[in-house]
Amino acid sequence: MGSDRADDPRRIAPGGRPRKADKREIVEAILYVLQAGCSWRLLPHDFPPWQRVYYYLRCWQRDGVWARVHPTLVMADRERDGRDASPSAAIIDSQTVRTADQKGDSYHRSLIRTRAPNREGRWR
Repeated sequence: MGSDRADDPRRIAPGGRPRKADKREIVEAILYVLQAGCSWRLLPHDFPPWQRVYYYLRCWQRDGVWARVHPTLVMADRERDGRDASPSAAIIDSQTVRTADQKGDSYHRSLIRTRAPNREGRWR
């Protein structure tokens, strides 16, 4: 299926070509795009080129780096706030979800009914 990590051609052996950007700059640029909600091409020039930042994001996603880092950071943040590392309960309000879906569907159907021509070609 996937290539073995040691056989991956993107990984450079020790003594290989040095990185053009620091990992911290890459992470800061990724966080900037996520927080600002901007396009990759609108990444300010204070950061590395958007192509390089996007490349590292996709590599780290594929390698599962974000899936490993996120829970670790969440647990550290909870402990810093004086709470248990893992949440003990979760609340799901299913009524709100169901109501939102029904309202959206009925609103959409009412637009279709009121703005469609009848058999004679006249608008209602």
